[in-house]
Amino acid sequence: MSWLVEYSKSNRRTCQGSKTKFEKDELCFGKVTQMPSGDGEMKDMTKYFKAIPFFEMMSRMRKTTEKPTEPTDFCGFDELNEEDQERVTQVNLV
Repeated sequence: MSWLVEYSKSNRRTCQGSKTKFEKDELCFGKVTQMPSGDGEMKDMTKYFKAIPFFEMMSRMRKTTEKPTEPTDFCGFDELNEEDQERVTQVNLV
């Protein structure tokens, strides 16, 4: 499992937690898991969340589940603007 943070590319993406649409360029967090495809290969599947539903989901995860502990654990963190990097950094991830 891996984690990502990025800006929504359009307003068609839906938050898995709140079931609301993202606005274009809104900050979104992703949980990337492996899923078997029809041809037997493993394929990445990403579930996107808005900030509050994402951290609520993380708080409900088992203690043994590997979670991001540093902001740099998120793929795409370096591509965020400074203000959003600071917002992600201020969140207590553990």
